[in-house]
Amino acid sequence: QVQVSCLIPGGVRTGLLDCQQGRPEPLVPGSVEELRWKRHRRRMSLRLDLGMEPDEVAGLVLQALREGRFLIQTHPELTPFFRQRFENLLGDPVTPARPE
Repeated sequence: QVQVSCLIPGGVRTGLLDCQQGRPEPLVPGSVEELRWKRHRRRMSLRLDLGMEPDEVAGLVLQALREGRFLIQTHPELTPFFRQRFENLLGDPVTPARPE
């Protein structure tokens, strides 16, 4: 028997923002793209600083798997955000690709 679950994590304190693997070439200093990246990184860093420790997430996931739950959320307070996102996806299941 195969069991499937869907993990929807909120902020988790990992080194993801510091990982260079798979990153594009460095952004041109002073470019709009560099400024956007720095702003995004700052926002994400603040969220992750308030996030859960990875071992805490692992415990939640293991417990949910033992209980046979499909949906596993680390931060249930984000349910309204995810619900809206899901409804948006259902309303527009095929989003056109971004122009290059």
